Amino acid sequence: MRQRREALFTLGLLLLFLWAVGEAGRWDWGRWLQLDFSRGWRIQARLFPWIIGVPMVVLTAIQLGRELRGRAKAGAPAAPAGAMAYAALVEEVVPEVEPAEERRRTWGIIGWILGFAAVIWLLGWPIGVTLCTLAYLRLAREGWVMSLVLTVGTWLSFYLFFDCTIHIPLGEGFLLRDFSNPSPPCPDRLLRLLSG
Repeated sequence: MRQRREALFTLGLLLLFLWAVGEAGRWDWGRWLQLDFSRGWRIQARLFPWIIGVPMVVLTAIQLGRELRGRAKAGAPAAPAGAMAYAALVEEVVPEVEPAEERRRTWGIIGWILGFAAVIWLLGWPIGVTLCTLAYLRLAREGWVMSLVLTVGTWLSFYLFFDCTIHIPLGEGFLLRDFSNPSPPCPDRLLRLLSG
């Protein structure tokens, strides 16, 4: 039963990656599903889903094949001696975690991922990633200096890589978007949107 759930999860990931690559490639899936996300995307914006999506399609297809054949767990070849020594070392270094604590940590990570996604959708990549990085570091009890240095470094990395180097426009957030004017976001548009 567990192996079947894992195979269904892997199939869901495979379909998600196929959809992302298809949308970036302007295949007809978008028209068939009445979705039109990629229309008007420049090649630089479509490159990111391709670079991530194509290897993930291949890897999840391989994983799905392994799970359907039952080789993911049972019947897998024995690990080499070096890998077994590494596993023994990890077992000594990493303490055992109680199942309740493991579930709490897992739900905490899921919450952060969904929170990051929501903030990025609302405020856009540059502002959303910056605020989420600062919030995560401060809630993890990191000092102010280190939190600010890492936050500024994160923003600077996004700006230099995506905007200056490969010229991929990072989407503006839902709250910062003026639906009648496709010009770049600015703070006064947010005030106009909120004031009515």
